[in-house]
Amino acid sequence: MSHQRKRIAAVIGLALALVFVVGPRLARAYDSGYDTRGERYEERRARSYNDEYIFSTTRMVNDWDVNPAVKMPLFPPAIVIDLVFLPVEVIAGLF
Repeated sequence: MSHQRKRIAAVIGLALALVFVVGPRLARAYDSGYDTRGERYEERRARSYNDEYIFSTTRMVNDWDVNPAVKMPLFPPAIVIDLVFLPVEVIAGLF
């Protein structure tokens, strides 16, 4: 690898690391003041389909109270698990 390619790879790696470190902090700092958890619960009870099972593994990883650097590597396997079990999750929502 030439010296210039190594430098470009290092800059790209540094930029990705910066995005993964700063991005979650900026997203957490944003507060829209719009909280509809109570309304969603009432809306969900009015329907007969329960959507809590859809992408539940990804939602579980997202709700963990750990450092975002720990959660980041867990998202891809969680998404794969949810996609594999998506038919079962859709059926489970009917019961």
